[in-house]
Amino acid sequence: MKLCAIAPEGTSWTDIAHQFADYIYEKSKGRMKVIWYLGGAMGDEPSAIKKIRLGQLQGGVFTILGMAKIVPEIRVLVLPNLFKNYDEVDYTLKKITPTFSKMFEEKDFVLFGWVEVGFAYFFSKKPIRTLDDIKATKVWNWAGDPLQQEIVESQGYSNSVPLELFQVLVGLQTGIVETFFAPYYACLALQWYNYAKYVNTAPLAYSPGGVLVNKKFFDKLPPDLQNIYREANRIYMPRLTPMIRKDHERALEGFLKEGIVALKPTPEMEKEMDKIALETYKKLGDKYYPEWLLKEILDGLEKFRAGKAE
Repeated sequence: MKLCAIAPEGTSWTDIAHQFADYIYEKSKGRMKVIWYLGGAMGDEPSAIKKIRLGQLQGGVFTILGMAKIVPEIRVLVLPNLFKNYDEVDYTLKKITPTFSKMFEEKDFVLFGWVEVGFAYFFSKKPIRTLDDIKATKVWNWAGDPLQQEIVESQGYSNSVPLELFQVLVGLQTGIVETFFAPYYACLALQWYNYAKYVNTAPLAYSPGGVLVNKKFFDKLPPDLQNIYREANRIYMPRLTPMIRKDHERALEGFLKEGIVALKPTPEMEKEMDKIALETYKKLGDKYYPEWLLKEILDGLEKFRAGKAE
């Protein structure tokens, strides 16, 4: 079973991936072997999805970019300012999982669970305290994601620079990019922090990941091997989220020790970001995701924040 991930070796993501593979090999008594292609060895995520459809891979762990190539509606989860904290994330993902599982099955993929990428934050070479500061700098924009492009445009970042994930480091080294967004631990793993002097601690958006396997391949496995694979997911994937959240905390502590300055958002900036986010939701509704899906998420969050959620 060939699986892929863009996560580089030596991270919590890949440590769990290896434990996951060892468990399956041992439990199946060698009848099933998981081979991981890590660090983007199979190319970027859209390329990896094509390889799964061609049978060259059977699945992998994907960020929102790869997942959206199969189920575009999943982009609703990365809308700016949708979630304020991890409690809201955990509640929403648990509630919305059956909906997305069905969507992936309709596209011949099985969603075996969520993998944490985390909240993204602005890192920059110049201090960012207001939205005008962001507009005045060269901001990385993830190429190949039309929703990301629309969000950037709707927020007025006229100097955005579209680059693939693997081009960002060179962009920072050459000065093509001055500002980028990333979760703390991802920023550390990708070595981008070396080119930042500041980080604004206002969470921009949550970025989930997911474990996906080709449904046709999985359905052909003997039932006992299917159960072993499911069992491995149940055991190992839930361990990853708390590990990654701890890694985020340690990464931020490390950045501060390295001299990166943490800037707290002003109340005015937070209020303006919330206002722009609501305008963005209205603008993008039924274009990248069905409005009923966003409404279901927002209604759930409203109840959760009021202490009335199930």
